[in-house]
Amino acid sequence: MKIVINPLRPVLCDQDGDFHVLLRLQSEPVQGFRPTPLCLALVVDRSGSMSGHKLTEAKRCVIDLVKRMRSSDQVGIIQYDDHIQTLMPLMPVEQALGLVEPLVQGITDGGSTDLHEGWLRGSEMLAPEAGGIKACHVILLSDGQANRGLTDVQRISEQVAALAGAGVTTSTVGLGADFNEVLMTAMAQAGQGRAHYGERAIDLAETFDAELGLLSGLQWRNVHVTFEQGAQGLEVLNAYEHTEQGLRLPSVAMGSECWALLRLPLRQAVQSQRDAGTALAVRVTATDSQGNLATFEGRLDLLPVVTAEQYEQAPKHELVERRIHEMTAAQLQLEI
Repeated sequence: MKIVINPLRPVLCDQDGDFHVLLRLQSEPVQGFRPTPLCLALVVDRSGSMSGHKLTEAKRCVIDLVKRMRSSDQVGIIQYDDHIQTLMPLMPVEQALGLVEPLVQGITDGGSTDLHEGWLRGSEMLAPEAGGIKACHVILLSDGQANRGLTDVQRISEQVAALAGAGVTTSTVGLGADFNEVLMTAMAQAGQGRAHYGERAIDLAETFDAELGLLSGLQWRNVHVTFEQGAQGLEVLNAYEHTEQGLRLPSVAMGSECWALLRLPLRQAVQSQRDAGTALAVRVTATDSQGNLATFEGRLDLLPVVTAEQYEQAPKHELVERRIHEMTAAQLQLEI
């Protein structure tokens, strides 16, 4: 893994203000890298609120996802309303392809929505396979209108995060214009996955390709960042989970990267550099595709301390500035 640390400006200034830094964790070529074996649990909401168009599209999504998987991967299907049922136990995709269509087309709408228990059953299906070289992933397809069992967003997210830490990650697919974006997004973030939305299965085709491509090409999982220097006053602008080890970042697929935008007071950055020779130092731990734990360290190069006028005239790093604009826009959208 390559650690890249870029400041917004290539200089520091001992004055009030913010110092932005972009932290990027990049994959590096590995000779003989093999696709990650994938175990997928598809959890389908069949409650009354899913009746009609939403359930029809959810079923199409499930069939489409199975057809996009490699024949050697494994897949299982859960359906739920206020009762949870294993529609198809975990089995090789090669075997599932002959069963999935009639099974899924037979799903009908039912009663209330015990979303938590439906997700949990899918996670439990994958638990025996977790912790090794396989990517174990739940995809929850629902409108998120949970009204039975555990419905508290924070408590559900805590459980999703705990399972992700144990090797069972989660993504969500929000269906319908009235889907519960707060719950579905929170679960995906806690589950180290992605939150998707679509009215029709066809709208999600490229999304599913990207999702499965990421899962099968994972080079680094369970990515944790600890800030060894510059932690005082440091703020992470991404909505990432904070853990006892520091910060949990998304998994990194072959040929890709994950990133975090950081902000700390300018004066603190100057002081950290004077005390430790760097304004920011990080330590990263991650699990590779073979299940081995690796550790990496990175630090920001020594930056010259200049006057306020020189600081304002210093050029801005284009990518860092772009990420700042993206995060600002995302925050405004969230507030709206």
